Amino acid sequence: MLSARMESVDARSRRNYARRDAVVVIAATLLAALICARFDLGEALARWTRPYERLQLDELPMILLVMAIGLIWFSSRRFFEAKRQLELRQAADAKLAETLTENQRLALKYVDMQEHERKTLARDLHDELGQYVNAIKLDAVSIREAAGDRPSIRETARAVIANVDRVYDVLRGLIRQLRPVGFDDLGLVAALENCVTEWRSRLPAAQIEMICGPELDALATPM
Repeated sequence: MLSARMESVDARSRRNYARRDAVVVIAATLLAALICARFDLGEALARWTRPYERLQLDELPMILLVMAIGLIWFSSRRFFEAKRQLELRQAADAKLAETLTENQRLALKYVDMQEHERKTLARDLHDELGQYVNAIKLDAVSIREAAGDRPSIRETARAVIANVDRVYDVLRGLIRQLRPVGFDDLGLVAALENCVTEWRSRLPAAQIEMICGPELDALATPM
């Protein structure tokens, strides 16, 4: 809307300049005609150039007229060429703006696809791999309880449980990196608050404060 209004103002300004220049040309022509008629410049020029007839100075007005017509033709050619170049540049600018808009749309689409893949991967890790890890831990706990007086089996079961716990911690970390906890259900602010809470627990010496505006949740709609 603003660009269209500016273009309209520029077009009106160009038309006003053209009218003013046309008025100046017409006024100068009428003034020259009045001066020539008042002082008989044609006859005076003929008298002044008569002693130099051999130089053909009396043909100078016709030469100047042809030169003026040639200059008018030359300037009109340059004007239309400049106008064509301007139109080509405006078309190129419009094409560039359209390309930039398309690139932005594709970039947003790529980000959406990436977020969808991260969400799907995080859900698969949580639902599929997490269940298998819990099943392995339950089996290891059952083996430890059933080992009775066989300490080697109990120690092996404890080692399996410890390794499963480490694997589960790594798995939880990967899921948090792929998709923050609470992002889909509670929104962006809750996910950021959860991240800040984890940073505070990891960096007890640092003071971390989070201030969120009411418009922040509108930036991320759960997919």
